[in-house]
Amino acid sequence: MTVREGQGIEIRSGISGLLVLKSTGSQFHGFVRDEFTTLGETWDRILSTEIDNAWVWKNFPTLSAVRAFVPKFDKAWEDARAITLKLFAEENSPSVQSTMYKMCEKILEAVPDVLTVEYSLPNKHYFDIG
Repeated sequence: MTVREGQGIEIRSGISGLLVLKSTGSQFHGFVRDEFTTLGETWDRILSTEIDNAWVWKNFPTLSAVRAFVPKFDKAWEDARAITLKLFAEENSPSVQSTMYKMCEKILEAVPDVLTVEYSLPNKHYFDIG
């Protein structure tokens, strides 16, 4: 939460450390290649990540306005988690970046009092050692 004189109260909410794994339906191809590119293209891969997601609410004029909004905070968290898990699981994604973009769009549609949404989905790699 950030409070600035004359600007109201800014609140940032989010989901942190949501570990997920998708065994199929994740792609990564058609990206720009240069001399530093090491990844090969793939049309079906395992995707494991730890999701961090945050959203910023419209500014609140007073603390009492924040208190009146508390039930909407809980509903927004539940909506964001449901949207995140549904899109992650069901979308035949061309890239994780595409999926993140769609997640942001859906949250902004579901929670009109949210101004911005951001995601971080770093790859968690698992290698066979044999």
